[in-house]
Amino acid sequence: MTMESILTLTFEHSGDEAEADVILDAFLSAHPEASPVVGEDLAEGTIDITISVQADDPYAAAEVGRTVLTDGLNMSGIEPRPIVSIKIEPAEQDDQAEHPDRELEPA
Repeated sequence: MTMESILTLTFEHSGDEAEADVILDAFLSAHPEASPVVGEDLAEGTIDITISVQADDPYAAAEVGRTVLTDGLNMSGIEPRPIVSIKIEPAEQDDQAEHPDRELEPA
């Protein structure tokens, strides 16, 4: 059964504030289907790249994600740098989609 997984790669920031835009443009060109999101934390000195992949299990998601991340980073032209973290998690499931007859209640 194919499921959606979310992968986030965090690595050291170069300090160039335009870098996140360059990376996002590269990922949107290389793999728009992965719905890439790029964030930066200049205070922490990190950049996060979050992508969505379809795979049968987390191990397969890691392989698909590695390909997407490698393609996007290569296309961006940024120099390799130390990785801070890599996270793989299942995408949140829309509970309403699973139970369309159930009404939402106000909080």
